[in-house]
Amino acid sequence: MSEKPTVPEPAPFGADELMALAASAPIGLFVATERDGVVLVNDCFEEITGRRQEELLGDGWIATIHPDDRSWVIEETARLQSDASVEHRVLRPDGSVRHVQVRPVPVRVAEGVLKVVGSVLDVTDAKADVVALRASEARLQDQASLLEMIATSAPIEETLREVCRMVEGQLTGTRCTVLLTNDELQVLHYGAAPSFPQSFVEATDGLAIKEGSAVCGTAAARAEVVIVPDVLDEPTCSEFADLARANNIRGCWSTPILASMGGRVLGTLATYLEEARPPDSFETSSVDAAAALAAIAVERHDVASRLAAQAHHDTLTGLPNRNLFGELLEHALRRAQRSGSAVAVLFLDLDRFKIVNDSRGHDAGDVLLGAVADRLESVLRPGDVVARFGGDEFTVLCEDLERPTAGEQAIGVADRLVEALREPFTIEGEDLFMGVSIGIAVGVTGLELPDALLRDADAAMYLAKERGRGRCEVFDQAMQAQARKRHDVENALHRAVAREEFRVFFQPMVELAKGACIGVEALARWQHPERGLLGPGDFLRSAEETGLVVPIGQIVLERACRRVVEWRAVVPDPSRFRVSVNLSSRQLLHVDLPDLVGDVLERTGLPPRALCIEITESVVLDDPEAGLLAVKALKALGVQVCIDDFGTGYSALGYLREFPIDEVKIDRSFVAKLGSEPEESAIVAAVVSLGHGLGVTVTGEGVETPDQVEMLRSLGVDAAQGFLFAPPQPADDLTARLMCPQPWV
Repeated sequence: MSEKPTVPEPAPFGADELMALAASAPIGLFVATERDGVVLVNDCFEEITGRRQEELLGDGWIATIHPDDRSWVIEETARLQSDASVEHRVLRPDGSVRHVQVRPVPVRVAEGVLKVVGSVLDVTDAKADVVALRASEARLQDQASLLEMIATSAPIEETLREVCRMVEGQLTGTRCTVLLTNDELQVLHYGAAPSFPQSFVEATDGLAIKEGSAVCGTAAARAEVVIVPDVLDEPTCSEFADLARANNIRGCWSTPILASMGGRVLGTLATYLEEARPPDSFETSSVDAAAALAAIAVERHDVASRLAAQAHHDTLTGLPNRNLFGELLEHALRRAQRSGSAVAVLFLDLDRFKIVNDSRGHDAGDVLLGAVADRLESVLRPGDVVARFGGDEFTVLCEDLERPTAGEQAIGVADRLVEALREPFTIEGEDLFMGVSIGIAVGVTGLELPDALLRDADAAMYLAKERGRGRCEVFDQAMQAQARKRHDVENALHRAVAREEFRVFFQPMVELAKGACIGVEALARWQHPERGLLGPGDFLRSAEETGLVVPIGQIVLERACRRVVEWRAVVPDPSRFRVSVNLSSRQLLHVDLPDLVGDVLERTGLPPRALCIEITESVVLDDPEAGLLAVKALKALGVQVCIDDFGTGYSALGYLREFPIDEVKIDRSFVAKLGSEPEESAIVAAVVSLGHGLGVTVTGEGVETPDQVEMLRSLGVDAAQGFLFAPPQPADDLTARLMCPQPWV
């Protein structure tokens, strides 16, 4: 068997070795007795306190305790039986402060003497880390609160004040201001200065943005941080010196507030100190974060302001728009109710403005509208407001009128407006003359509804146009009765659509050459529950104004197509049998018209060629570009298009060459005069010649006598309709006659 290796005995560990180990320990160690105080310290203890051992023995260690901590530390260490740790500050001879954690361990020896063996741990760095962490957490919390404030669209002044307060709360001994740039980036204006007096604000407001213009002006000019440790020693701040002394300012750091996109300078965030020094890294990062938050707040405010301006102002003229005018009118009526004054609304419509657009183009029209807006503003009373209501319509709000004479005062304003527009406008080197028709509605109680006043002023404006244009009319009792009647019709129309009170009547269209019925025109009728059967003249204008003409037109279109599908199964010549349906300008220019017509054709099964859409000549004249697009969209579906009431505007003859039209209907006013006035026959002959030359069918309307039929036939007119053949009537009353093969002429 092999012998086990011999393990040497450990060397004895005596007092000398123990003291050597204690002396080199990385933490402070000490020994104290109840009778003699501190009797032994190691090297680390000396290093922590900055004192030699002989200075620390006995009660000498007490001098190392920071004066603010000394009383309670002595009291705590007097309880030598406690082994709990004590944390306090040490004040070193050089004035620096260290944080230490002392843990005493009591030991009783045989003689009954109580000794304490303790350790002293320097926790200054750890303490600083905790403080820094807490400061960072507090800064993040401040930033989160500010972001929440920005997100909720708080007022920009309040938000910027909170940015300043955040910096002042995080950085001891600082005060903060925000200055914002003007649109031209030439000067800085007050944004926030919560800790400075008004005199300081006024002195720094309007600071020039240029190199060498104090600290903030230079920072904005350079778009970079400018740090001046002592403004009293900085030559560029000489003009600022007295203000700095008055406000106990020495150091100044100015950080530019930069836009997130493009880096445009939005302003500066200035941090002022009572001591002369530059910032440390924590202070720099805090100010940078604050400047970034200020940038977010300013950008959000700018975007919100632009959106608000766009939502409430006309982009062409810069005037308040319809929405803002309605709000201003509502507030004005409330003030009038409280003050006992009156309010007037003036509704303006430019006379023959469309001629300018058509003859010189929309760009010239836009320039003219801007010039009109400027001229209207120039002659208003202080406090009056002019707005662009839409197109060539403007509105004016007049407040603080005396109730007994409010109408006369409003007429005086209107007369000035009419007179102001009599002078020519020079547009693209040419003098253009522009008149205006004005309607006036006066609110004398403050209890009037804004929409009602606008509607009344609009009604008065239409009367001004009817009475010769270039004048003003005041809404009165007669107009009020008409307006009430129109309002009643509008309300009844809404109910009529819901209750399906509309009916479709049909009038035959006859081919003059063979006498055959080649189709019908569908005509809307309203079966009013109280007034009986009403024609379009009783409700069409109200339907247009309310927009109900669109759903009414859809009802007529679908019912007409379904009925014609049934008739095409029984009429003698179904392949040529079609239906014509009238569309107003609002229907024609409706964005969903092609889809609506296509859906009706698909649901009813009517071939597209069997449907003819009739539009009035005025639609073509009012907006040729939009009308042409709409007609082309209908033609793409395969339907036919007809111009109704043709001849009431001779300029429409030219549009026959541009529009893909299938048919024109000569207005009944020409047909009625055939044979009695030779010029009417010449006009009809010209229309027929032009139409046939372009491959367009020509139909005569309002035929009432056989002589008119013969005249139309001799002039080459293709078809006709009128009471001679049959009046408009319900479908069931017409069915038997349509099935009969006998000629209609």
